[in-house]
Amino acid sequence: MDERPRDPAREHATQARERPPAREHLPARPIWLCRVCGGPWPCSPAHRRLLHEYADAPVTLAVHLAGLILEAGDGC
Repeated sequence: MDERPRDPAREHATQARERPPAREHLPARPIWLCRVCGGPWPCSPAHRRLLHEYADAPVTLAVHLAGLILEAGDGC
């Protein structure tokens, strides 16, 4: 029987992936501030949501974020 020591940080990370945040923290364009909390986007909840949504597709997440960076640059 393989009993590993309990890792609270890993358990918390697993739980966070299993349930996305309840509110949509989306960017207000062209200023790129969160519409919910007013912080620079992606704020912490948006970051967690993106990691949750793209957990099995990190390359797709990178392409998505690259597109957003290009979009943000067009607003300058």
